[in-house]
Amino acid sequence: MANFKPMMAMFDENSYNLAQKKANEKLMQLDKGSSWMHNQFEGEIKVNLKKFHTNMVGYFKDFLLEYYREQNQLGLSAEKLIDVKEIKILELHKIQQEYEKIIVDVVIVKNEASVEVKRKDYETWTRTEKQNKRLVVGNELIASIKKLEKSEIAKV
Repeated sequence: MANFKPMMAMFDENSYNLAQKKANEKLMQLDKGSSWMHNQFEGEIKVNLKKFHTNMVGYFKDFLLEYYREQNQLGLSAEKLIDVKEIKILELHKIQQEYEKIIVDVVIVKNEASVEVKRKDYETWTRTEKQNKRLVVGNELIASIKKLEKSEIAKV
């Protein structure tokens, strides 16, 4: 048993590709939300992606209050400032809804978002020598059937 080495029995390529697609869609929605937020302010702003990705609308409202703190002499709420500035917050709500629909874990390090799709999560490996032998025999059988299908005998 000391010589046993696991063999890959299967790789679920379709699920792996789907997971990568979902990861890209999630990151695109986060970028879309961040771009939307940048477009609401004049000049360069710094969005804290860690807080933003948790609650886009809430973060935007907090940011808005801070951004206009000096000019907001009347102490207007974030909702009133949104009305006064005629900000179409519904767009951000929609982006956030789409973002939350995609169930993927986003990791944010140094204000850079990423999603790691691990190939090994979509691989199935043998766990015993008996499984290894069955896998080898099964693969040989499949190869023989494919060879037979291509041969002249199968064409008769």
